[in-house]
Amino acid sequence: QWRAVVLAAQAANDVDAAKLDPAPSSFKGDKLPVETVIWCEVMRFANALSRLDGRAPVYEITDDCIVRWGDGADGYRLPTEAEWEYATRAGTTTAYATGDDEAALARAGWYNGNSGATPHDVCTAPEKPWGVCDLHGNVWEWVWDEYSAYGSGEVITPPGWRSASRVLRGGSWYYRPEVARSAYRNGNVPSNSYSDFGFRLLLCPPCLLYTSPSPR
Repeated sequence: QWRAVVLAAQAANDVDAAKLDPAPSSFKGDKLPVETVIWCEVMRFANALSRLDGRAPVYEITDDCIVRWGDGADGYRLPTEAEWEYATRAGTTTAYATGDDEAALARAGWYNGNSGATPHDVCTAPEKPWGVCDLHGNVWEWVWDEYSAYGSGEVITPPGWRSASRVLRGGSWYYRPEVARSAYRNGNVPSNSYSDFGFRLLLCPPCLLYTSPSPR
């Protein structure tokens, strides 16, 4: 989908798509998850897809990837970290949505114990809690939030920290099972890209960010 969207948007002279590579992934395959994308490229892709679909882009992007969330837009966007974890847990409190042990993870996603050192076609893991694929493993997923350590108390809606890093969730085909847990948090510089850095977008009615977004 990345390639098709980028090429269609570039043909329509989309300002965000003009800055995107139609084929960024290190691993090639029509059904593989896109990877090797930086956080800002995901913002631009979401905007380009929104315009193609006749929706208002969520992100206002200026200068060298200073991004602000445009409240009330109905376009495609990254989930917040809280949204991502809610969907991944699928109503559970176990390490993975499918259980607590490595065998449970193997039913839900691809990690270093079952991937064969490569990403897999999307939605090919046997179990799909809540009908959503690949939230555990396959590729790390960028989310909206900036990264900072949680405090000792319960965190319901993380605040809008100012940080040099953005959050990635879910683990990947390259990593050990522990990092694919629903609760595991990773952060990386948003200008970094690796062959296991991907994303997913969501679409919801026009909504407001839980806190005023800080430029990054």
